Amino acid sequence: MKTRILSTLVISALAALLWSGHALADGVEPYVVGFYWPVGDAYRCSLTVVSGDRWIAIMDITRTTLEVWEIADPAGWYHGLTNRFIHWRVSGSEYYVPPGGSLVGFGFNSSLAPVRLNWWMATDAGGVNGQAVLEFVPEPATLTALASLSLLTGGLLVRKQHVRQQKR
Repeated sequence: MKTRILSTLVISALAALLWSGHALADGVEPYVVGFYWPVGDAYRCSLTVVSGDRWIAIMDITRTTLEVWEIADPAGWYHGLTNRFIHWRVSGSEYYVPPGGSLVGFGFNSSLAPVRLNWWMATDAGGVNGQAVLEFVPEPATLTALASLSLLTGGLLVRKQHVRQQKR
């Protein structure tokens, strides 16, 4: 459980850092970016809403083929679930995503890999829709193992070079 929470926070923070800069230009439409990773026999999906030059108050994800559970809401937002959509709504105007802003914390578990998601948002200029292509991220244990292997391999190569230089 702690690993899942930690990985969700790390991935959400990464998404905010990587994508929030795109929303600062005038004329930029809102969009959704996200990541997904394996959790047992399922997948965890983390989404970030980027507002572009608009205020965002509602976001829907089409889920016609996805079975979802453990839906996460950002602070001040709540969700509803139908057979076709996950509906996220703000609980008050102070939680709107302002122009040039982004909001992390949307998420869910799914039995299928959520590679592409259709989305719709209500903005101050009307409705906007699009499709998010999500990035796959290996589970945290795999990332740790790969990092350890990289460090070990790098250390062995440095050691091998050092030994060769001493023999000369």
